[in-house]
Amino acid sequence: MELDRGLRSPRTSDQCEAIFFFARLISTYPWPIIVNTAALKLADLFRNSNNFVRHAVCEALRQCEPVLTAQVLNVDEVLRRIQSVLTSNDPVARAITLRTLCGMPNLVADRLDVHHAIRDCWSSTHALEREAVLWAMDRVSARSPTFAWGVLERLAEMVHGLNAAPRDKMKLVHMLRRMHHDPAMAQQSRAICEELLEDYPGRAFTVTVLDALTELALRSRLEASSQSAFLLHRLESDPRLAIKLTCLRCLRKLAPTAGAHSALSLQPLARLIHGSPYSLVRRNVLLLLVRISSLHAMEEAHDWDQVATACEVLTNACTHASSSPPPTPDPAHPAFGLMVVLAARLAVWSLPEEKRPAAELRVVRSFTQCLVRLLKWQPALAPTLAAALVPILPRAPKEAVRYLAQSVLECARASKQAVRPHIRDLAAYLNHAVDTHAPLGAVFRALLMACSAAEAQELAAPVVARLADSGRYWDCFLSARAALALGHPALAAPVFRDLAPRVESESLYSWLRALCSLCRAEAALSSASQQPSTGGGASPLPDAVLGSFYHALTALQASGVGGSQGHSKRGKGFQQAFVHLRTEFLEGAFRLLTCLRELPLAPFAYPSAEEVAAGRFHLLSEQAGRCAASLRNTALAYAHLARCQFDIDDLSLATLQAQQEVAQSAAWAASQLARELNPQATAPQPSIARSTAGTQILTPNAYTATLRKLCVGVSTKASDAWDGWAERLGAFLRQVVGLPCAYPPFFFQARPATDIKLAVSATVGEGVASTGGKQGVVVRLTGLLSQPPSAKRTVSHVEVTVVMRKAHHGKSADKGGEERKMQVQMALEHKSSFAGTTVVELWGPAHYSVSLGSTLTLTDTLHARWLHSAVPPRPVLLNVPPARHS
Repeated sequence: MELDRGLRSPRTSDQCEAIFFFARLISTYPWPIIVNTAALKLADLFRNSNNFVRHAVCEALRQCEPVLTAQVLNVDEVLRRIQSVLTSNDPVARAITLRTLCGMPNLVADRLDVHHAIRDCWSSTHALEREAVLWAMDRVSARSPTFAWGVLERLAEMVHGLNAAPRDKMKLVHMLRRMHHDPAMAQQSRAICEELLEDYPGRAFTVTVLDALTELALRSRLEASSQSAFLLHRLESDPRLAIKLTCLRCLRKLAPTAGAHSALSLQPLARLIHGSPYSLVRRNVLLLLVRISSLHAMEEAHDWDQVATACEVLTNACTHASSSPPPTPDPAHPAFGLMVVLAARLAVWSLPEEKRPAAELRVVRSFTQCLVRLLKWQPALAPTLAAALVPILPRAPKEAVRYLAQSVLECARASKQAVRPHIRDLAAYLNHAVDTHAPLGAVFRALLMACSAAEAQELAAPVVARLADSGRYWDCFLSARAALALGHPALAAPVFRDLAPRVESESLYSWLRALCSLCRAEAALSSASQQPSTGGGASPLPDAVLGSFYHALTALQASGVGGSQGHSKRGKGFQQAFVHLRTEFLEGAFRLLTCLRELPLAPFAYPSAEEVAAGRFHLLSEQAGRCAASLRNTALAYAHLARCQFDIDDLSLATLQAQQEVAQSAAWAASQLARELNPQATAPQPSIARSTAGTQILTPNAYTATLRKLCVGVSTKASDAWDGWAERLGAFLRQVVGLPCAYPPFFFQARPATDIKLAVSATVGEGVASTGGKQGVVVRLTGLLSQPPSAKRTVSHVEVTVVMRKAHHGKSADKGGEERKMQVQMALEHKSSFAGTTVVELWGPAHYSVSLGSTLTLTDTLHARWLHSAVPPRPVLLNVPPARHS
């Protein structure tokens, strides 16, 4: 009511406010009923208002053009009401109308009446209308082959004619880049551009024509080779600087296309590097070489920039020249020499400030990126690179330290042994960084990756204590988080404990207490796995560890109540699920260890040997079988958790797969133990867990192979044999339980998640029949996808499974009755919306009370499938008449 009153208001300001509110409403709630109603109202207002209001309507429709293209159903009515203004005598009104119509090019691409209206406005002498006509032609030509063929000959006549102004001719030439819908059209457009190069040799006209030819070659891959050769010839023959730069820029665009590399001769480029008097030309030639070798180019040209770009070219030459790196670092290999050169260039930044080069920071970034690429290509270079970079860190400026530290961290990731000789130097740098407030995150992680637990307490713990004394609590939190993620929970526990009382939010206090409890539990597990077995008897370790995990789960629930301070409820849900699965795994493993501990203590209660064996091991076999089932369910839950996290990063996904494999290993051991204790039991089968990325994890693996060997080796049911076997198997299981749990990076992050708004509606038409001849109901699905810019994956398809359940014997529809399921796969439109329909078979003509719900499955660009969410079922009343058949 308020919006209608605003549209009918005599005041122009009220009308414009209502118009832009409609645009926000469409973008926020892109449902068909809202979009179609708003589009009709805006079209009526456009037809009956002045030019100022029409311009506001044009801007509003342009803002929500993707939603209108996907959701407008009454296209004819909307376009008819807007198009009626083209008959006006006001050229400004006609210009606004053209921009409004062609602002939705997908709707008018096949409308011949709109095509004729655009061509009828060509003869106008009004400047605004002529500019609108040219803009409309450019928009529609890009999407309509029919319109492009219709205007191509007229474009050639106008460009060669004498009536068109030079500025209009430039726009017409710029429009020729759209004429690429088929090879014949592209060839004709190319011929027109080549004629214009001879007739109009001016600088601005030549630059425009070269850009148009390059765009045509990019769309028509068969012309890429000839266009590259043409640009090289023009680069050598034309002495003008602007033309040379344009040719080099166009060659960079064509470099990734198929066939362009074969036509690119490096001899003209080499002559330009050595003989051109223009530094910009030399710089752009280097950028072209970087582009050819598939690297990102830099923007500006200085002496150090040219050195950095040359290093990028050499890096590509080293890494792409051979399909595989040498097995050992050869000092005669070009990659080794290049790494030494890059390290020497970086050592210049460790000189005093007055002797440092006057180069910008991106040069350091370029050098370190080249070093990281060489390191990933040949990990054996890590010791040499670490020995070269670690001495530079204390003397380098603060702004360059983060790039150098990231390179040191990559060395530690490639080989921990490469950084171990320098852990004392890294610790000394960290103490120096605390005093100078230099960045220390990457160096601290490299130190933790290379240290043992005792060395971490000796070298890293004093650094964290000094950070706390200096008041850098955020750096303390980051250091403790890195320690927990890298398997040093004993170092992180006191940090989280001391930080908890310093925060003001109750949510953050609970979050830090949860992390402290997790660190204590993991530290207890790691220390217990390194101690020798104490034999039989109950151990207080399981109760203490599980109590810490239960306390962590309670604290995580408390921290997720407010959902503040950057920790969303989505993030807390993943954290609770991860800790819950970790607790379930440890419960099953502890029960299995208890079973092994009780094995040599089983009493003899029967007279015969067979009955003794049966009574001694029957109950333990059942207990081991229950442990195996629990651990197997935990492994499946890990796989399901990974499949439900669409925004998870690759490292976190690999961590979940590793936890799943450990749970499967323990389940296999428990199954084998149950079978050995009770030979009549069914032999366990190895399970296959399919990961989200498409790989397969088949058990048993290296761990479970050892467990099977221990289990199968039991052949004598004598007490002395059981004692030794149980001790060995128990020691191995304690080693499995004590494996350091790597908490994934996704555990600590609260990025905005991929969100989908889905609307499901069911309607029954007259005589709607399904494919099987039975009567059905039409289910319409519409949705809107929103993804953050930092999303790791891109959605390719959305699959919705519609579930319809019939009420039965007075029960509610969602608690019983028969079900009907149907899957609908939909592609994204404009990367933000999707829509589809399906027909679900019913049970015959009647009055139904059904429950309608759905589940969402996303498919990314790598064809991996992810479970996203489910729409809860809701009751729907349907009155289905008898179907009418022809």
